[in-house]
Amino acid sequence: MVIPTGEIRIDKTQMEAIENQLKMLSLSVENYPIIKKIEGSRGDTSEELIVAVKQLETIRSSFKALIDQTQTYIQNTRITFTESDARIANSIRSNKL
Repeated sequence: MVIPTGEIRIDKTQMEAIENQLKMLSLSVENYPIIKKIEGSRGDTSEELIVAVKQLETIRSSFKALIDQTQTYIQNTRITFTESDARIANSIRSNKL
């Protein structure tokens, strides 16, 4: 009976590039201006614009949190694979000696 073996391949350079892209996107989202000054509006229109601005701020905050969490997940995955790979390589080397 042959036991199937699996192999997980990752491109660490590509993962680091994705991490950097997510960091840049996070900064871009964080610094994206939401116009808070509302001029020339009165009554219901003004109130609706204020509500819209608050909703946009909430969306921006949630989007940034999602980006940051994704970046952290990718970074942790890359680190875990790198450390596991090093442990396996060391184990193989020590068994061959």
